[in-house]
Amino acid sequence: MTSIDIENKCPFCGSSLEPGYVVGDVADSLRAATYRSTLQWFNGDPGWSKSFLQLGEPVGETAVKKGSYALGKRCVQCRKIILDY
Repeated sequence: MTSIDIENKCPFCGSSLEPGYVVGDVADSLRAATYRSTLQWFNGDPGWSKSFLQLGEPVGETAVKKGSYALGKRCVQCRKIILDY
C-alpha cells in the first residue's frame, strides 16, 4: 500500500496533517494468509448486527506482524482522518 499523495494541509480546516495509520485487530497478523482485512466500511448508521455479521466492504491491507491497517493522515485540529485503502 502506498502513502496518501496529498498536501500536508487539511482540506477541511487548513491545519497541518500528520501521517499514520488506523489498525484493526492485532490478532489478524496471525491469520493474514487466510483472512481478509477486518477494517470494513459500512454505509449508513453504525449497527451491531452489521458489524457482528461482517457485512461491510473490507478496506485496507492485512499482513503478518502488522494485522489489518490502512495508511492515512489526520488533522488533530478538526479531528478528521483521511485514509488510503
